Amino acid sequence: MEKETFPKLSLYVLASTKMIILSLLALAVIGCESLMQVIPPLPTQTPFMLTELPPGTREVPFETIFQEVISQYEGYRPGLVIITDPDQAQEFEETTYPESPIQLSTIDFHHQFVIVAFYGHRPMGGPRIEIKQIVRRNSRVDVYAYFTDVPRGQPRPAMPVSPLHAVKVRKTTEWSGEFTFILYDNDRPVAETRHFVP
Repeated sequence: MEKETFPKLSLYVLASTKMIILSLLALAVIGCESLMQVIPPLPTQTPFMLTELPPGTREVPFETIFQEVISQYEGYRPGLVIITDPDQAQEFEETTYPESPIQLSTIDFHHQFVIVAFYGHRPMGGPRIEIKQIVRRNSRVDVYAYFTDVPRGQPRPAMPVSPLHAVKVRKTTEWSGEFTFILYDNDRPVAETRHFVP
C-alpha cells in the first residue's frame, strides 16, 4: 500500500510545483509589462536649452558664421576659441581653418566678437556640433551646444574629422573685460576658457 501511495504523492507534488512555477512566471511577465508602463524607456537625447533663465542671467543673441567639419583641429576634447580682433582671426584661419568659407578678418571686431565651439577630433565622420543657446551672468558666459553622432552600427565616412560651429556676438559696452566661457554638451560642462573682450 505504501509503495503505491508514494509515487502518486510525488506525482501530485511535481504537478503542483509546475503549476506554481508557471503561475509565478505569468505574474512576472504581467508585472514587467505594468512596470514598463510605469517606468517608460529613457527618451532619445534632445538639445538642451534653458526655458527659464536663473535670476541675474540673460540670453545672448548670436548669428551663425559657419558650421563645418574640418580635419586640422587636433584637440581630442571639446574646446572653445574666442576671437576678438583681426590678428586672432588671421591666426585662426592660418593654423586651424585655412579653408574657412568666410574670412573672419572681415568681421567688424569693434562691434562683434566670435565664439567657435569644437566637438573634438574624431577618427570617423558623422559627428556634428551646434550652439543652441548662450547665456551670460556678469563675467560668466555659458555656451550650450548640441553634440550629435551617428548611431552605433550605422555606416559613417572613414575619415578623421573635427566638427565646429562658429557664431558672432554683438558687443555692447557691457562686454568690456575678462570673461569665463564655459562650453556645455547639453547640460554637462565639457570645456572652459578665459578671454578678454575689448
